[in-house]
Amino acid sequence: WDACCDVWHTNFGFRRSTGDPRLYILEEGTARITMCLATDDTSIGVPHEKYFPGSYALYEKYIAALKHDFKRPDGSEGFTAKGLATSFTGVGIDQTSVPGEIWLDMRGCATDIVKKYGFVDAQRASTPGVPGRIISETDCACPGDPDAPDPSAYRSRLGSCLWLCRCGLAIAQYHVAALARMNHAPGAVHWNASSDLLRWLATSSDARVRFRRTGDPLYYYVDSDFLPNYGTAFDNRRSTTGYCAFFAGACIHHVSRRQTTVATSTAHAEYLAAFDCARDALRMRIILTDMGLPQIGATTLFEDNQTCVKMSEALASTPRMQHLDARYHWLREQVVHDKTLRLVYVNTLDQVADCLTKPLSADSIRRFHGALSGMAPIPHPAFGAGYGRIGLSLASPDTMPLLSDV
Repeated sequence: WDACCDVWHTNFGFRRSTGDPRLYILEEGTARITMCLATDDTSIGVPHEKYFPGSYALYEKYIAALKHDFKRPDGSEGFTAKGLATSFTGVGIDQTSVPGEIWLDMRGCATDIVKKYGFVDAQRASTPGVPGRIISETDCACPGDPDAPDPSAYRSRLGSCLWLCRCGLAIAQYHVAALARMNHAPGAVHWNASSDLLRWLATSSDARVRFRRTGDPLYYYVDSDFLPNYGTAFDNRRSTTGYCAFFAGACIHHVSRRQTTVATSTAHAEYLAAFDCARDALRMRIILTDMGLPQIGATTLFEDNQTCVKMSEALASTPRMQHLDARYHWLREQVVHDKTLRLVYVNTLDQVADCLTKPLSADSIRRFHGALSGMAPIPHPAFGAGYGRIGLSLASPDTMPLLSDV
């Protein structure tokens, strides 16, 4: 089906995004539409006629071609246009309740998970995990342990939460990822931790995301922990990278994963995290450009380690940097020479990505969830001179289609 869909859309005139192979773009003169493919479901984006005249007519032409070319065995139409999207891949979409806002809602999915695993009347939990407790492989079950939990039931719990965290509940991503690393041999401690996660999901979570018109360009928060003690010979002391991308007032992408090497200092760990974040930022710039929102100027990465910020701006290597793998200095080229990225210092208390690197307190969980979901934004620092904007030309600000107008 993927091959058939790709050939049909390419022949119709679409081109595939280099930032995401599931994103297709069709342009005819000033008109443009985008199509996101998820197996046999599609989401079609039609931009504002003010900036891309003729886009709605192009959309109707595309729909007519789909209905003509895709038929069921009985001859009926094989494609159904459902109009303004109200849901997509299990995510509820509300585009009409509040002018200028789009809400993604996965509370129904969260409720189904809670009911499935019997946590409807659970005792209240204020965090998805115990603050400060690191999930360790030393607690994994030994072969033949009669008290070990059912691995299939454990994996089912975590699998149910993965999509929820991916789309609507970024604040729990660290906890779900940490527990998922124990899928091979979960122990009683891991089972109890997954129960804590489900209790929090049942009693304290709010799986919604609010996007609104802000006019802000794409920006990131990036962070890392340092020398966590996992208690194992292989993974011990490897830091965790966490970063999140913000656009339209809320988080549009987030990552929490273990680093592949042991950092020798906090600045080293943060620099490795910034390297991964920078690569993701360039990919996201490509996707937004394909969607008609080009990012002009440098994209800002908010970082809470001042040494890391200075390392990214250094014109030459210092003794404390010379042991780093050469590929990580690609980040410095993007900042100093290409000027596509910029690291800006943010206070640690306002570092939103902190929740993606370690288990935090209830107050921090609530505050950062408000920022990630867009329901209670945390003011970010100034982007600085020459920061990125949404538009076509820095020389002609009047021609820029700001998000507040699109």
